Amino acid sequence: MSVADQLGLWDETSELLALADQSWGHWATAYPALTHCCGVRELRSWLPGADMAEAALRASGVPSRVHWFRGDHDIHAQHPKELTEATLDAERAGLFDRVRVQ
Repeated sequence: MSVADQLGLWDETSELLALADQSWGHWATAYPALTHCCGVRELRSWLPGADMAEAALRASGVPSRVHWFRGDHDIHAQHPKELTEATLDAERAGLFDRVRVQ
């Protein structure tokens, strides 16, 4: 079962979807990156593309890890310490062991 199924995003009458729709403007103001993604009503069309992108990344064999930061596109400038720690944690966990630099 997908997250979309669990949250009821496929059901137009979903109470959770209605609440999210009411809050979207506030969220987009608080987290400007959301305005680049989509609105609540576009989540249904956006999620399959996100799932396909994740599947393609996994199939490519490229090492990856997702870490969420609060901010917009300048995470390296907004959270340099946290980004460095996340990168070093990934290195310590062996995420980059298979990476070969030529």
